[in-house]
Amino acid sequence: MLSDSLYLDVAGYRTLAASTQLQLGVDPTGETQIAGVAPYWRVAYDQMVGDAHWETGAFGLISSTYPGRDSSAGKDKITDFGLDTEYQLSSGVSDFTAMLSYVYERQSWDASSVLGNTSNASDNLWNVKATVNYLYDKTFGATVQYFVLGGSSDETLYSGSATGSPTSDGLILQATYMPFNKGGGPAFWPKSNVKFSLQYVVYNRFNGARSNFDGAGANAKDNNTLYLEAWIAF
Repeated sequence: MLSDSLYLDVAGYRTLAASTQLQLGVDPTGETQIAGVAPYWRVAYDQMVGDAHWETGAFGLISSTYPGRDSSAGKDKITDFGLDTEYQLSSGVSDFTAMLSYVYERQSWDASSVLGNTSNASDNLWNVKATVNYLYDKTFGATVQYFVLGGSSDETLYSGSATGSPTSDGLILQATYMPFNKGGGPAFWPKSNVKFSLQYVVYNRFNGARSNFDGAGANAKDNNTLYLEAWIAF
C-alpha cells in the first residue's frame, strides 16, 4: 500500500500435490491442475469522496493447466482479467457498501479438446456482480447481490445444460448477525469474532434453463439453495 491510496499485489499460485490434498481430506480426482506457477496481479486505488471511501481496481490471472491432472495431451491456457469498484460510507450506526465487479475469462482448450472434454477449441466466460450491503450498529446486516454469467456455448463442456450454454443469473439474499463485532468476544476469547448468516440463492436462469420448464424438463429454480453459515475470525 503506497501513500494510503495505491495498492499493489503480485503473487503466484500452484496446485497442492495430490498426496497433500488427500491428507487434508480433499479428493483431487478429476481436478484441474496448474502446470508450474500461475501468476496473479492486482492494482487498486482508494480515495475519499466526501466522508466515503471509493476504490477502483483491476486484477488478472494467467494459468497453464492439465485437465483432470492429465498431462498426456499438453496444456490448456486460461486467462482472467477483472475490474471492480467499491463505495463505502460509515455514518453513525450505519455502514453502507456498494460493489460492482466484472471478470472475463479466455479459455484455450489445447489439451481438453484433444481429450474430448470440450466441443470447441476455445471458449470464453464472463460474469458481472452488483452487491449492496447495509450493516446496522456493527451487528445486524443485510446483503443483496445480482449476478449474471455468460459465455460461449459448448455442448460437451456444459453437458448438463439443455442448450449447451453457461448462461445463469439470479439473486443472493443474505441476513447477517455479528454479536461480537462491536464490543469484542467473551472473556475467554476477547479477540474473537463470529458472523452468523442465512443466505438464499435464487436463480432466474441456470446453465441456459429459465425458471420455468423448457423442452428438456430443466428448471432453474431447482438449483435455488439455502445456506446457514457460521464464520469465525481471530
